[in-house]
Order: sequence, then C-alpha cells, then structure tokens
Amino acid sequence: MVSDNRGGMMTLSSKVFLGLLSLFLTVIMLPGGLAANGLVIDDVDFDDPYHAGDTAVVVVTLTNDNSLRDIEDITIKVWLEDYKGDRVTDKVEYEVVRVQENDDEDVYLTLSLPKDVLPGIYSLKATASGELQDVGTSASDATAVDFEIEQEEHSVEILDIIAPSKLASGSTFDTSVVLYNSGENNERDLRVTLEIPELDVRKTLSLLKELREGEEYLVYFRLSVPENVDSGIYTLKARALNSEVNSHYEEYVEVVGGAQDQTQQQQTIPTTTAVQETPSIKELEAGKGGIFSMNVGNNGNTPRTFRFEVAGTHEWASSARVDPASITLNPGASAEVMVHIVPYENALGTQSFTLYVMEGSRIVGSNQLATSVVKSSLDMSGGLTAAILVLVAVIVFFVIGKDYIKPKKVKRIDEIEEIYY
Repeated sequence: MVSDNRGGMMTLSSKVFLGLLSLFLTVIMLPGGLAANGLVIDDVDFDDPYHAGDTAVVVVTLTNDNSLRDIEDITIKVWLEDYKGDRVTDKVEYEVVRVQENDDEDVYLTLSLPKDVLPGIYSLKATASGELQDVGTSASDATAVDFEIEQEEHSVEILDIIAPSKLASGSTFDTSVVLYNSGENNERDLRVTLEIPELDVRKTLSLLKELREGEEYLVYFRLSVPENVDSGIYTLKARALNSEVNSHYEEYVEVVGGAQDQTQQQQTIPTTTAVQETPSIKELEAGKGGIFSMNVGNNGNTPRTFRFEVAGTHEWASSARVDPASITLNPGASAEVMVHIVPYENALGTQSFTLYVMEGSRIVGSNQLATSVVKSSLDMSGGLTAAILVLVAVIVFFVIGKDYIKPKKVKRIDEIEEIYY
C-alpha cells in the first residue's frame, strides 16, 4: 500500500513560505531596513606633501547607505597619531546637519601640523557619528589612512613668543622668541625681529651661532613700551629670516596706558624684574674663568624668590653657573649675582649668553650679553716664579759649582797620608 505524502509536502512548503514571508515583513518593518546603520566614511583625501607647521586640508567623504532614512546631527573628527598611538595634533571637529538616504557629502577640515613635528609616516584618524532620522538609532564609522610628513631642505619655525600678556605704558619688559630648525640643514646668519608695529616698537638681533638641524633655541629681547599710549590690544610679531628662510609668528598683548590708568598699572602690573649688567669684565680669556656681575631687583609689592639660569653657552664654554643659584628679595630690595663662565680653549671671538631669571616656571627677566673671548696670555705670576727659580739655580751653580770646575792643586809628598796595614 503506497501512502500519499503530497499533503505533508504541501504543509512543509507552506511553513517555509510563511517563515520567509514573516522574515521579509520583519525586515521591511525595521527603521532602517537591512542597512540599519548606513553611515560610511567612503574616503579620506588630502594633497601632499606636507611639512612641519603646515595646515593640511582633509576631505572626508560621507555616504548614507540607508535607503529609507536620512542620517542627522553628524559629527566628524580627524586627528593625527604617531606609530605608538600617541596623538600629535588636536582633534578637529565638524558638524553636518544631514546626509540624505542613498546620498553622499564631502566635508572639508583643516588640520594644523605642529611646527616641531618630526618627519615620518603618521596615521590620520577619522570618525563620524550621527542618528537615523526620527528613531534616534546611532550610526557611525571610523577609518585610518597613512599620512606622511616630509622634511624641508630649509625651514626655521617660530614656536612661541614668551612675553607678559599685559604691559604697562612706559614700562620695559623682557621676552623671548623660541626658534626651531625643522629643516635638513643648519642655518647661518639668522636675524630675528620682534616688534609691536602699532606702537613703532621694533628690535632686531643677529644670531651669533649656527642654528643646527633639530635644535630649539631661545632669543631674548628687552623692549620698551612708549609713554602715554592708549589702552588696547596690540600685536606682538616675530620674524626669523636669512637667505633661505622667512618665518612669521604673532600674538596679542594688552597694553594699559594713559594717565587715567596709572593707578591701575601699579596695582595690577608689577614692573619686570630689573637685571642690569655692571661692566666688571668685557673680555674672557680662553680656558680661564671669568665673572660677570649683575644686579637683580624686586620692583614688585611682595617678597619674591628668583632662580637663575645661563643659556647659550653650551657651544663655547666648558662651564657656566650663577652664584647664588636662587635668591629671595623683599619689595624694593636688590642683590648682586655672579655669573661664572669658563670658555673653551678654541672658543675665540665674539660670544653671547643670557642670564635667565625665573619665578617658578615663568620668565620674569633676562639680559643678553656679549663677550670677546681672547687667547690666554702668559701667566705673569707663574713666569716670574720660574724666572726667579732659574736665577737662583744659576747663582747656586756659580757659588757652589765653581769648586768643581777650578783646577786641582797637586799635593806635595809630605802631604800624603800615611797608610797603615
């Protein structure tokens, strides 16, 4: 007897059909269909090469693969990391209101590269996150691409201007410009200019040293703000140039000026620490120690503790120290400090150094000085001693030694001593 299984087969087919139909209906009822996320970073593009200090323009292409809903409130972030995963730039953000379904959009971002970043291959990270329209479901994507930073043949960057943020009309202040050689070559004959153009304040210094590849160097300035200038925000500009490079940098400083502001100046802007050279030494002998004497004063209204550092001597001096290394001064008090410097034997010619005055981690004063290193002269005291010794030796030789060089007398027979056996 053969059984008929057509009914059972139809029942199985019906179950499979109903299952697939149920799955289909479930999928189409989802907020975003099968593409519930939909947000994709399709591409990250930029024009290279880039160098330290450049501003990179990065184009991020976003695509919404969701065929049913827009993606809203999208935030894009890009940044640079080194091979260890450490971030070397700030994260740059950009917000996009909406990317419609099955559409794409290019987003332009600018990424500032550090002026002292080393050449090499870095990782450019990009992330994007938003929400599906009306349902609030998150949508996101992330990617990373290689980003190469090349080294220029000649490049000197100005990393910073270290200066007070507020200046008084008629005051003198100390500041420094931080240079960094990010190029492939050492740079000679650099001239550094610092100015407040609106006040016609300007000073230019020539570097007496060669700025080596990869070297960071501080150039110290002392500038004076004119009397009776109007209160306001002014531009502090720095420029470093020679025949190969021309770099610019600027910051803003507040100047408190005018007769009506004099009381406020005295209360809120203590005068910069006074550092004055006393002309104790104008020349230093190579290989010998010399001393520069400085007067340091506290022109503030409270006791202050200062510490001292000498900068700019590592290439031409074997040692440089300040005695005392730190000092505490009451208001209005001053004290003398000694800078001891020993030039190398071959460090002849004009050399410069700077006494750097610190209060905590802040620069409050500095004085850049130049000295002429000359060949060591004969030590007169040593020479005199040697001459005296030679003279004494001659006299002793003459007085005592004459007995050994005069002819001996022949002894007479009667002077022969008796010999006993």
